Amino acid sequence: MGIPRGVIFVICILPVLGAPTAVADDVTITYKVTYGARGSPIRYKYISLGRAEAWSGPDYSFITDSTGKITRIDHASWHYTETTDEEREAATQLLRRRPNHSTPLKINTTTLQKLPDRRKIADLECEHYVVTTRRQWDDEPKPRIVVNRHDYWIAPDLHLETARARDFEMGARILQDAPSDVINDVLSKGLVLAETWSVDDRVIHSEEAIEFKIGAIDPSVFTAPLFYTKVESVSASIIQANAGVEYSPIGACSRTLFFAVGGDNDEDVAWDATKKAWRSCVTERLGEKWTVVQSMKKQCYPRQKNMAYTRIVDQGTEIVSCGQPGGDPQGKWVCHLDAVPCTAPSTP
Repeated sequence: MGIPRGVIFVICILPVLGAPTAVADDVTITYKVTYGARGSPIRYKYISLGRAEAWSGPDYSFITDSTGKITRIDHASWHYTETTDEEREAATQLLRRRPNHSTPLKINTTTLQKLPDRRKIADLECEHYVVTTRRQWDDEPKPRIVVNRHDYWIAPDLHLETARARDFEMGARILQDAPSDVINDVLSKGLVLAETWSVDDRVIHSEEAIEFKIGAIDPSVFTAPLFYTKVESVSASIIQANAGVEYSPIGACSRTLFFAVGGDNDEDVAWDATKKAWRSCVTERLGEKWTVVQSMKKQCYPRQKNMAYTRIVDQGTEIVSCGQPGGDPQGKWVCHLDAVPCTAPSTP
């Protein structure tokens, strides 16, 4: 979201009943949350040590297991997706290769401090930690500064939750862009039983455990409902959409997307004609230096009487439809190229 953060961690200590590290059975934690537009404010976290973790709510749920598989369940659509760590990483790498038009960060800092106060949460004594992130962008007409603060209450040395599972928490997602591995730092203190996330002193969301229970968990908690339909994950969609894409090193990129078409009876000739039409259109509008494409995917189809094409475009992007097609517009093959023009990298 591009928001700087400040986080406070609070650590919880188990009562005299026993040492936190002695927990070896399954754990169920009931939370009361202040975010989410639908349903009950109650959420459940299930932890089967070393095997699987799950977070369940009325709108969505997720499951992670020791193999790295992540299952996300959408209760509104009765759909679920499955993703591996390898797929998530591959999709992330593909997204990083896209042109970035955002203003670069001037300041991006994170601090973690332990506060002296303590609280009892779900009958467990907790310590208080705070993580604060500060980010600054030199936007026009004046610099923009955002400060995030996360207050955590943690049961010390109760190491039950993994960073992979914690990534699904809203506050954790905000911290993923922090300059240090904040989530692992937090979890190294113990089990988070409460969190309050504030942006520029305004509370965005909070969650607090109201029950901590040790005991066997129904195995169905760690599987998608039988009557739900498995659909393609976001990571798989990104990987599929970028299959066969050619990438080139670039310098700066414009905020204008050019759309060009071309045709011929030969597919390869039609594609070459489309690329020439695109570059000609860009050169006419922006000049020769803007004819580099960071990513290019061959998109050619047999000609049909009616053809429709849709594309999601970032807000603020200008769209230019090149009027002059390339090649033979009546050919058996039709190709299209839609891309933001960039410049070649500057020579060192």
